[in-house]
Amino acid sequence: MKEAVKSMQQAGILAGRTNNRFDPKGTATRAEVATVLRRFVEIIIDSQTANGWQQNDSGEWSYYKNGEPLKGWFSVDQKKYWMDKTTGKMFSNGWKQIDGKQYYFYVDGSMAVNTTSSFSFI
Repeated sequence: MKEAVKSMQQAGILAGRTNNRFDPKGTATRAEVATVLRRFVEIIIDSQTANGWQQNDSGEWSYYKNGEPLKGWFSVDQKKYWMDKTTGKMFSNGWKQIDGKQYYFYVDGSMAVNTTSSFSFI
């Protein structure tokens, strides 16, 4: 418990009471709890996780809306993207067969305009 409190203090989430002392058996006011929660959200939670583009440690991209990765087709900034229907990871840099048609995607993941085709690669 002591190490957890120390970590939260070092992260700037908890500040302690008088003389920076913690009272683990004491009670917190509504204002104190609100302050801790606000600090937690601002410091710990990355806003990109909830909305917009997010890159994982492997370099794969996903697009989040309301905290959930989008899956399938979606458009943003006048570009069309394909996100894997299971993982939500963006497909990029090559041809992809989707629903029996071939589409070409640039390195940035956006679909090339007018590249749909009905032929299949073997």
